[in-house]
Amino acid sequence: MERVLPVVVAIVERAPARTLFTRFIPPVSVDDAPGRWQAYYRKWPMVTREHLDPNLLDLVPALRRYVPPAQVFDKSVYSAFAAPGLLP
Repeated sequence: MERVLPVVVAIVERAPARTLFTRFIPPVSVDDAPGRWQAYYRKWPMVTREHLDPNLLDLVPALRRYVPPAQVFDKSVYSAFAAPGLLP
């Protein structure tokens, strides 16, 4: 993080209004997970929102200061390509 964060900040500084941050937001509980993901969250319940510190899901302060004009897109799946709302 120490090496990468300054590079990401430098990129965001060039065009914050054209920047989109994506965040993976896990389900609140194991029961809220879809389909086969329930088995994963049963094994790792500590990564559901009922156990996680909400601050761990937020952008780091060095990037959060660019929102707005940068935008944040929350997704419930890990892959950005599997989040249909991201396309528009």
